[in-house]
Amino acid sequence: MNQHPIIIKDSSLVRIKAEKACNCACSDLTVIESFPASHFEFSKLEVKLNPELHSMNLDGSNRVVYVTTSDCGTNSIVVMNDAAWNILIAFLRSEQNEIETDFHHWCRQWSEPVVTDFLARLVEMRFLYPSPRVHSSIVEQRDVLESWLHITDRCNLRCKYCFLPHLPVDMSIDTGLASIDSIFRSALAHEYHKIKIKYAGGEPLLRFPLILKLHEHTKRLGEFYNIEYDGIILSNGTLLTEEIIRNIRLHHLGLMVSLDG
Repeated sequence: MNQHPIIIKDSSLVRIKAEKACNCACSDLTVIESFPASHFEFSKLEVKLNPELHSMNLDGSNRVVYVTTSDCGTNSIVVMNDAAWNILIAFLRSEQNEIETDFHHWCRQWSEPVVTDFLARLVEMRFLYPSPRVHSSIVEQRDVLESWLHITDRCNLRCKYCFLPHLPVDMSIDTGLASIDSIFRSALAHEYHKIKIKYAGGEPLLRFPLILKLHEHTKRLGEFYNIEYDGIILSNGTLLTEEIIRNIRLHHLGLMVSLDG
């Protein structure tokens, strides 16, 4: 019996209509409206593969699939089976006429409602997105340069869904300072008016003193170049102490705590 395309597990976020960028693990995109399945004629397949799509093999029959930029309110990381993955990568390796042939083959194999519902979900998760001839409902905030600093690969938790290996590897202060200097060079070259840096891991609070040093360096550069700066810590929250909370407030850092573990 043919295996149906299945999204086995996803990291669903609450769907919202964001009026401004949030401080979570998403990129700075404002959602004007969602992508309803009815917006597309899937028989014509007016969609294409997101060029920022990535995947990792889990166990030979399932894959972790994610995009490096995702707007708030959509899924960005999922586990899917081989049948689902083979449909998705068809949009990478095939020409338009081949995709249309594949579409009719999929419909005969699983039925058209199953296939169109699955493709609609891929569009919702931004794995597939409108071709240039289809109007896009996402507006990017181009005045903000957003960057992640992977402070450490270490973590004090072992969440089953986490795909990081948690090796005992930390970012050095020299690497962190050089990274921030590079971010400002890019901001100046491309005329960004604001920089947002998300301090992530692993669990970044394991390196809280480093975060403070990098944060103060970034604030100084921001004042010198007249570029607005926001610093946000992405944490599981389990290492928060009264002293750390006082320092976060004192240094005007943002804090985003994940509650999905």
